[in-house]
Amino acid sequence: MQGPSPAQSGARERVLAVVPALDDLLLRGEPGEQVQSEPLAVGEADAWLLWFILRPACLVIAAPLAGLRDGALGEAVSRCNAFNAGMRWTVLSVAPWEGEQVATLSARLPIPPEDEGRWEAIGAAMEALLREAGPARSFFEGLVADEG
Repeated sequence: MQGPSPAQSGARERVLAVVPALDDLLLRGEPGEQVQSEPLAVGEADAWLLWFILRPACLVIAAPLAGLRDGALGEAVSRCNAFNAGMRWTVLSVAPWEGEQVATLSARLPIPPEDEGRWEAIGAAMEALLREAGPARSFFEGLVADEG
């Protein structure tokens, strides 16, 4: 049996360097359990927190983008549909979280076996979310709770 390639090893180390609890979640976690990253960014972009939620058949990686102001849900859902019509790898949605409606960008990733690119796939999904988070948040201009 052959061990992971240096590239796979490097991807695993890079992901676990910013989300150390992810390894344990994937090895021992139960569906519904989640872990959070530190604030992360790609290049000069804004930093975002990523949530990793274990589901029965996949890993959901999510970036909460913004809390929405009261009364904005209908318009926010329409804007999510417009974003999602572009058939990106990521999906924009709005759902209740801690008493408010929160716009979230997410990616669902089937969990590949450890020896078949698991960490490269997770790293690529994380990078896609971080790259698209700022532009996705702009879809909610005028609907965000903290905008004056």
